[in-house]
Amino acid sequence: MLLWIGFALLTAGVVAALLRPLLRRSVEDDRQPAAAHEADVAVYRDQLSEIDADRDRGLVTPQEAESARVELARRLLRAAGGNDKPSSAGGANAGADRSKWAVYISGALLPLSAIAVYIATGSPELPGQPHAERVRAASTGRSLEDLVGLVEKRLREHPEDGQGWEVIAPVYVKAGRFREAADAYAQAMRLLGESPKRLLGLSEALILANNGLVIDDARKSLQRLAALDPSRPETAFWLAAAKEQDGDVAGAIADLEKLANSAPSEAPWKPGIESRIAELKEKLSAPAAAGQSAPQTSGPVVPPQASVIPPAPAVPSTPPALSRGPTAAEMTAAQEMSPEQRTAMIAQMVQGLAARLDKNGKDLDGWQRLARAYKVMGRDDDARAAIAKGRTSFAGDAAAQKQFDELARSLGLGS
Repeated sequence: MLLWIGFALLTAGVVAALLRPLLRRSVEDDRQPAAAHEADVAVYRDQLSEIDADRDRGLVTPQEAESARVELARRLLRAAGGNDKPSSAGGANAGADRSKWAVYISGALLPLSAIAVYIATGSPELPGQPHAERVRAASTGRSLEDLVGLVEKRLREHPEDGQGWEVIAPVYVKAGRFREAADAYAQAMRLLGESPKRLLGLSEALILANNGLVIDDARKSLQRLAALDPSRPETAFWLAAAKEQDGDVAGAIADLEKLANSAPSEAPWKPGIESRIAELKEKLSAPAAAGQSAPQTSGPVVPPQASVIPPAPAVPSTPPALSRGPTAAEMTAAQEMSPEQRTAMIAQMVQGLAARLDKNGKDLDGWQRLARAYKVMGRDDDARAAIAKGRTSFAGDAAAQKQFDELARSLGLGS
């Protein structure tokens, strides 16, 4: 209701502003004839006074004075009665009437015309929309998939848009499309040049695309990143993980200790690095299990200092192990395989580990590796079954049961 009152007041103001000149002209037309008559009457009265004065001074005879007075009286009566130009006065009055009617008609037609135009071209049938609904409508945009599709379409049409490749790369990572993210980062570096951000993004995308394996391309990117910006903790972490997967656990420990010692005391990732160091030291000093020639690692922790690419949780740094750790030659061969060949090799290794544990279940570390491997492969039910079999094999061992509880929680499989 208040809105329409406002519209009415606004319309009245506009109409008044537009019709004001017409109203002024009409009033002036009414006043002009009256003013002319009054001036004529005043002139004739002055002349009568002068005739009387001339008679008193003897300048004219009484007969001449009387004749002049009769003539002026006749003229005065004509001026006072408005009978000297009746047609002109009538025309003036008619013009004034026409002006007034033009004002009235224009005042009525202006708002009516505005309403007619709004009905013809506007949308008077739309319902009211409160402010909250307008805000909600503005905040609801396209879905992430739609936006990604638009960017992909533009990149297909303009493949030389380096900024577009750089923008979509982290989106691919968040969507789990790691190989496409690696390709996007590679395109961005080709078009825009190397930068610490792009090198780190490419390295982590390649690592995540290979289930935590620091392949040769990722390692080269990390080495270039270390040369450009040696202060980044992510670089040291992943290079230490590369040494660990090559079997150089002592070298990995040394690199992680150096990283922890140089980290600020308030760094949120420092406790995770220290915990990882302790875990690697324990495995390095523990006697090798029967049939194992090298200590196995349970996989890297979350890399230090959040970057643009969120790392996958609990990703093994080496393919799920056989009854022994993979050698450097095997790791090199794995890097040269196609994704399908590498997946088949990992599945075979997991199957071999599961068969060995079915024969001899007294391998706490083996059960943990098997559960993690199943989790990475998306086989959650098999991961739960592996934890359950491990619990049965270590029934009565409180420390082992506690480790299985922690493992289940870390993998999101319950306690």
